[in-house]
Amino acid sequence: MALLATGGIAAAQSQPGVMGTELTPEEYTKLVQSIDWERHTLSTEEFLAKRDAGAVVLDLRDYEAYLHGHIAGALHIDAGEITDQELARLVPDRNQTILIYCDNSILLTRRMRLTMISLPQFVAHGYENVYEAERIALIAPIEDGRLPMVSGPNP
Repeated sequence: MALLATGGIAAAQSQPGVMGTELTPEEYTKLVQSIDWERHTLSTEEFLAKRDAGAVVLDLRDYEAYLHGHIAGALHIDAGEITDQELARLVPDRNQTILIYCDNSILLTRRMRLTMISLPQFVAHGYENVYEAERIALIAPIEDGRLPMVSGPNP
């Protein structure tokens, strides 16, 4: 089941830091507060270096936005569908470095970042090496071609 940022939060019993089969809002709040956000947030150059070193890049936006244009090589996972099964399919190794991004990473928006909502879900599912880019940190490398965008499904 997916972990969601509202109401009761379903989680796998076997995951580190997850108590029982459902996290209460209080338990989810503790999980969010326990995350070292600075450690999980990368500058543009750090994001590019980890990508170049073989990190898995995951696009958290809806599928239509992903098809319209995504970072070359990025895989799609809808932020509302972060489940053990989907994570195991996309990133079977829980120790793999994962880079996540959303609209707020590549566009100027006023919405809350999906990366901020999703990062605790990855951690609760046992993925500790998950990183987001600083807000809008990916605009410059997209514009200058260091982070090319492509459209359509990823092969």
